Amino acid sequence: MNEKTTSDLIENGYSVINNCLDKKLLDSIKANINNNLITLLKENKKDSFGIDISKNYYEVKKIIPQYRLQVLLARKLVNEELITKLFLSKKILEELIVLLGPDIEYLSDFELAINDKDVVDDDYLIKKYHQEFWSGMGLEAIQLWIPIHMLDGMGSIEIIKKSHTWGHIPHRNREPLEIPTNHESEIINVKTGSVVIMSALTLHRTIKNN
Repeated sequence: MNEKTTSDLIENGYSVINNCLDKKLLDSIKANINNNLITLLKENKKDSFGIDISKNYYEVKKIIPQYRLQVLLARKLVNEELITKLFLSKKILEELIVLLGPDIEYLSDFELAINDKDVVDDDYLIKKYHQEFWSGMGLEAIQLWIPIHMLDGMGSIEIIKKSHTWGHIPHRNREPLEIPTNHESEIINVKTGSVVIMSALTLHRTIKNN
């Protein structure tokens, strides 16, 4: 177990675990997503699909809103037990057991967040600074951000260091009413295969794809 994970999480509210996921598993997840995109196109009698996951996504988006698509794709991953396999990855499981203990459960009712460069003025899909605590996440839980399809130059997330020490931050319309001016933030630069762990109180936001 990497003690740095625990110390970073306590001190800064987040920790990055690099190169902790198996490439074959990640390839299986991407293949599952792409196959389900193709299935959706076929079901809607569309023949404009290929092997490119991004192109297939934009074709599906013409007929299914992104909000709904994110839920549909996440459910497929859960049903195929691919999310369970992620959490059972040796390095991740070891870290989670140290942080939470051996009796672990995860929330399966989630969305597959898609960072769409074409989204404009939508703070649900491209999120402003927020705490997951606002959405009902418990203080005893931790959240994982796991990039599945991360190419060079793609947007990730930005985190405000030590923001978890500020407690529950008052907010309106999905953003904080006030943030201290002397805060320090970091844009997380990771590749596919890495994981970011955060507390429920850690302020973070989407860095949009260019």
